[in-house]
Amino acid sequence: MSKSVEQILSKKINLIYEYNNNSPLFVRIANSELEQNNILQAFQILEKGLKLYPNHPVAFFLLGKTFALKGKINKALEYFKKGSDLIQSGETYEYYVKEIESIKKQRMLFEETRGNIFTSGLRDKAVHTNNPGFSGTTERPGKPDSSLDEKLDELARKISNAKISTLTDEEFREPAYVNKVSGDNLIISETLAKIYVAQEEYNEAIKVYEKLIKKEPAKHQYYSEKINEIRSKSNNTL
Repeated sequence: MSKSVEQILSKKINLIYEYNNNSPLFVRIANSELEQNNILQAFQILEKGLKLYPNHPVAFFLLGKTFALKGKINKALEYFKKGSDLIQSGETYEYYVKEIESIKKQRMLFEETRGNIFTSGLRDKAVHTNNPGFSGTTERPGKPDSSLDEKLDELARKISNAKISTLTDEEFREPAYVNKVSGDNLIISETLAKIYVAQEEYNEAIKVYEKLIKKEPAKHQYYSEKINEIRSKSNNTL
């Protein structure tokens, strides 16, 4: 089977990076690691690359995504803002703010899929074993049932290319040499407030709506109602 242009390009990029770890192609390698859910590896590549290219906007966007996958939303927003400031694009920041929910779903979907891989074989085995007519050698119509060894081999192949790195707080630290972005400098929008609500960071969401009231006094009543809704939701979760 012939390789696609993307596969050939990816292989060449990997070879270049292996030969020269100081290449600005580090962002491509980091992105590839993120696509495979190798979060720690991606973080380490970005951390090293930013020492050499401290103003690489793509690196900051990927670093933001890395923190989002780790569940550190505030930190992710800061790096999305940093990257957007470097290219002077508020629209880009808004795009990544909206992408946070998709990143969360990507993480949840992967974890759910991995769990299903582990349990599906056992569930199928239990169904057939509990069937009164099950003899231990019964085959499914038209398709022989896989043996346990075959299922385990298949499982090993699937998870070998789909690892979730477990990061400790010590490993997943903020690069000390990066100029920090103050939370006060984040672009205030209702989308940001909704993300905080989804993360159950109700106090942060209220702060955003309070700033929106000052920014858009004409919508004072609307934002005030949102604040009341959040406070009610917060009280119900206590």
